[in-house]
Amino acid sequence: MTARGIVIRESIIGQILPSELDTYVVKKYPYKMDGVVPVEILVLEVGETELSSVLFVFMELLIEGYYAHFVEAEKDKLYVVFPHNVCVVLRNDEITAERCRAIGRTYNIPVVQMSFEELFEEDHPHASV
Repeated sequence: MTARGIVIRESIIGQILPSELDTYVVKKYPYKMDGVVPVEILVLEVGETELSSVLFVFMELLIEGYYAHFVEAEKDKLYVVFPHNVCVVLRNDEITAERCRAIGRTYNIPVVQMSFEELFEEDHPHASV
């Protein structure tokens, strides 16, 4: 089983991904956050045995105002990684999603950017088409 991760390069301290994480990157692409701010998206695929280590590394890398997310679809889990914090959203569970949004608000992340329930199916649920 693998988890698919979405990380904004600009959310990483110094915008440099540690070399030990490069092996998990399967795709990179430009994106306009909120339809305006240009960023680079890193897509990672992480095996089940490495997932906890990768989540821990990202907890230490992220800057305030951002989060990364990893979907473990087979287990119906979404891991939301904030600076120094990871929370889990269970598929179809509004309570776990709201708990993660409450944590996100403490990092000044707008609620509109925390559509965690939709991240099981779509990487950018509110992207401009």
